[in-house]
Amino acid sequence: MKRFTRFPVLMLVLGVLAGCASSSSSSPTPAPAPAAGTESTKLVPKDATVLDGPSCSLEAPECPEDLMCASLDLETGRRTLCVPLRKVCEQLQCARGECVVLESYPAQIRCAT
Repeated sequence: MKRFTRFPVLMLVLGVLAGCASSSSSSPTPAPAPAAGTESTKLVPKDATVLDGPSCSLEAPECPEDLMCASLDLETGRRTLCVPLRKVCEQLQCARGECVVLESYPAQIRCAT
């Protein structure tokens, strides 16, 4: 007889715990506000030749020698290209901040404020 009374008690305890967990996590957390002036943190090419490199991705073939796959956060949108990583920031400018290369694959080229 004890066996049949344990199951309902266990279900009651689990129901109470589940109710407590859902009520504490149901309060909405506000979404982070978009950064002010994000448009001014986009890269602008000084010379259009920086955008002449072939497209690259994880699935595409490797970049030619002396070039590295990088994601550029341009005014016109994000592009992933083979670029000369050591010189790419010399060929780009930021309205605010400075051009930085974040080491990853593909490398990320962004404006840091």
